[in-house]
Amino acid sequence: MILAIDLAVRCSGWALFDGDLVEYGMLKLPSLPKDATNRQKAERDWQFWEKAKGIIPTQSWLNLDTVIIEFPHRWMRAAGRTSTATLDSMTGVKHIFMLVVIAMSEAEIEMVDPRDWKKPLNIKSKDDAIAKVKELYDLETTHDEADAICVGVWWKGK
Repeated sequence: MILAIDLAVRCSGWALFDGDLVEYGMLKLPSLPKDATNRQKAERDWQFWEKAKGIIPTQSWLNLDTVIIEFPHRWMRAAGRTSTATLDSMTGVKHIFMLVVIAMSEAEIEMVDPRDWKKPLNIKSKDDAIAKVKELYDLETTHDEADAICVGVWWKGK
């Protein structure tokens, strides 16, 4: 069983595969005011932890073999496309997801760069990922969900 995750600062997509696509969805990180206190940040992270634990039925966590997390850290910094604050936020989200996976299963965790999966699937835009999912599964998805599904499709086919 494979869990593919498309990390983002505010909304991360996920897709569960057991041979083929089983389930998919999004996980939104609650927003905070710019002057949020450390306590508010910790409460938000706790809410995200609880939501992340609930995205997949418990029995499926126990059967996870691999978790693939798209994390464009180096690519985003090299391209100058994000700030240090954005990277810090994504790193926090990544760590929460990894803690959930470690706590819930003994799955192998793989970090992938977006270029690793986008090029083989000929994905050049968010719309391309949505179209690929429509083509493969006849599903209407958000771009976050589509990216996660495409990460899983790529992983299964590599």
